[in-house]
Amino acid sequence: MRAMFFGAIDFNQPISNWSLKKSYTNSNLLRQFLQNASNYDKDLTCLDVSHFRNSIAPISFSNGSQLTSSQKPQWGQSVPASCTAASSKAVASISM
Repeated sequence: MRAMFFGAIDFNQPISNWSLKKSYTNSNLLRQFLQNASNYDKDLTCLDVSHFRNSIAPISFSNGSQLTSSQKPQWGQSVPASCTAASSKAVASISM
């Protein structure tokens, strides 16, 4: 996944619901993931990166993108409760 969207200036799709394999605990796998994806501005705070060993973002994860600090994943931390509540609501409304 390293440099997956590197320089993808037209990419701006939501990816916060992606499932990252729990066996990948090395954040270097996400180095330069969105680097220079200059139009990317989707909130990634609900992206589950809790299984990464530390709270330091991978090198150049989103340099050159439109992401603000408040939109970036919370490396090494649990997904915020607001994300799991929203996810549960979506599942409930789909299953009705």
